[in-house]
Amino acid sequence: MVRNLLVTCLGLTLLLPVVEPGAALQAQDVVLDEGRFALFIEGREAGSESFSIHRLGMGESARILATATVAVDGLEMRPTLEARPDFIVTAYQNEVTGARKGELSVVLNGNRYVSRVSSADGEVQREYRAAPRTAVLENRVSHHYFFVARFIDSGTGPIVALSPFDGGQARLEVVSSESEPFQLGGESVDARHVRLQGGGDMREIWIDDQGRVLRVEIPALGFRAERLPPG
Repeated sequence: MVRNLLVTCLGLTLLLPVVEPGAALQAQDVVLDEGRFALFIEGREAGSESFSIHRLGMGESARILATATVAVDGLEMRPTLEARPDFIVTAYQNEVTGARKGELSVVLNGNRYVSRVSSADGEVQREYRAAPRTAVLENRVSHHYFFVARFIDSGTGPIVALSPFDGGQARLEVVSSESEPFQLGGESVDARHVRLQGGGDMREIWIDDQGRVLRVEIPALGFRAERLPPG
């Protein structure tokens, strides 16, 4: 909220705008996307994902923060990802419980990503080269493809996908991108069907004209995520 304040200085009366603290805070916290996915394994419904992606702050000091709660096939995950305004990941962590337990962290350190994974088998540290278009794509976590969609929109070239909990890394190229209607909550919305492939790895995503991820398919994992309508 903005209000005006009368100030008298050196004999002059000035009308100055004053921004309420709540309004300033609101201006610095912008919701980029939030919602829910239904998750499927080999065609059967196996869980759900609730997520929220915000831009915090303004200008060059802004950061993107993505958080989620994922429950799928006996696993529970709470991933948190932080990125720069250009959507380059700077830090990531995930706590996994249920059928498989572990904690992991990924930090951008110069031109390398340093990953630490702690599980019942001990602790493993890995390093990955920080390529210009690197995205964290944790298996069975769907909102991460929001960042892939930003890279697709911003230029060409391979997207390097890190799956830190499983220690995987893949270079993905966009092999096709086609306009395709998509049914969301009984309504047809305009969407793009994008296929990414590399090293025998295939990922398919559907993106609407607002850059929201509508569906994710990973055939090798028998995995599919379907965005649920609001409400």
